[in-house]
Amino acid sequence: MKTLLSLIVILISAVLSVAKPQFLMPKVCNLSGSSGIVIQQVDDDWNIVPFDCENIEVLVTDHAFNNNILPGQFHDCQYGVKSSRLNNVSVLGERPGIYEVVVKRFDEINNFKNVKVEWDETGCDVIGQTLEVNFDMSKRKSH
Repeated sequence: MKTLLSLIVILISAVLSVAKPQFLMPKVCNLSGSSGIVIQQVDDDWNIVPFDCENIEVLVTDHAFNNNILPGQFHDCQYGVKSSRLNNVSVLGERPGIYEVVVKRFDEINNFKNVKVEWDETGCDVIGQTLEVNFDMSKRKSH
């Protein structure tokens, strides 16, 4: 009986040393957070340009989620770098899923379908997607 018990312990130890089941491995994540979707504005030559915080609207949706960010209401624009050098804005935090993203500036629309946001291999952060938008910057708000 003692030999059988020893054999079972050895087999379990061998399996655990190779398989490393996830339920036995504690997941330790930091509080850094990551952006699931970032919008970056580019010019006609696809060079990065400062983001137009005051005139761009973004709608992020999936089957059970709706985030509409109106012009001037981007968190990064209000609380982040307050300069004309802000190149991109985060429009979704750590929320895996498949999204549709609509980015509007006046009458121009950039539509992105099936934007996939997934967890990284650690399960702690998402793998962010950067969507590039291009608008005619000669258009100005009419008063």
